[in-house]
Amino acid sequence: MKYKLVCIDMDGTLLDKKFSIPEDNIRSLKEAMEQGVQVALVTGRPYNIASYFKKYLGENVSVIGTNGTYFKIGDVEYKKSLNSDEIATIYELATKYNLSAHFKGYDMVISNHKIDENQAEKKISASLPVENQMKFFEECSLQDALECHQDHIMKCLIFSDDLDAVAKAKAELKQYDNLEVVSSHLNNFEAMPIGTSKGLAVKQLCEMLHVQPEEVICIGDNENDLSMIKFAGLGIAMGNAPEAIQAQADFVTDTNINCGVAKAIDRFILNK
Repeated sequence: MKYKLVCIDMDGTLLDKKFSIPEDNIRSLKEAMEQGVQVALVTGRPYNIASYFKKYLGENVSVIGTNGTYFKIGDVEYKKSLNSDEIATIYELATKYNLSAHFKGYDMVISNHKIDENQAEKKISASLPVENQMKFFEECSLQDALECHQDHIMKCLIFSDDLDAVAKAKAELKQYDNLEVVSSHLNNFEAMPIGTSKGLAVKQLCEMLHVQPEEVICIGDNENDLSMIKFAGLGIAMGNAPEAIQAQADFVTDTNINCGVAKAIDRFILNK
């Protein structure tokens, strides 16, 4: 099979523990693109933050941000936003369980708590061109969040070191039928509008690029990647993915710290 599109999660997949792309991953993806393969970064991170990494791979790389709720190809913008009632429901749940909540758009983060200065998105934002920098609104009340969002909030990341509280809050929020709720780590979960996922966004991207599902490779490491792993003609789980994710993939590659992305690209596209 000749694959035409590779869709790759970032945290725990493309990136290493230092929040950077290992050189071997860069090498393999550039070689694939030289052969005409298209590449998309599909991440829970905001669009502007993910777009920063294009400078290492090339401007032709597509970016799907905030768990499949936002991307832009040329003049075409794809956006799925949380409404005010959904934002209020999530905010009140985070307050009930004393959890941190980061409401994210393509260029903003609204938090109910203070955001650590060493947080990756804050550090990267400072290095972006001024017009692409993120706006951070911290220690916001619910009213502040509702006033800031203006139809630009696509998802909320809820997290805490209190894993029991996270699990209880996630289970409670999953009872709402107007929200998609998935995790990217044991200490968090993410809430998006119903009918949104990485898999659905990749499907939309394929239609725009005239690529068939069987011509797609999707690579990821966690629950929020499962929809695109199952959509792809070849769904690949990382070696650091939970066993439940690995069991539903077509192939399991090496870990993110051992350049599992490069090893998968070398095997299935570059035939090395």
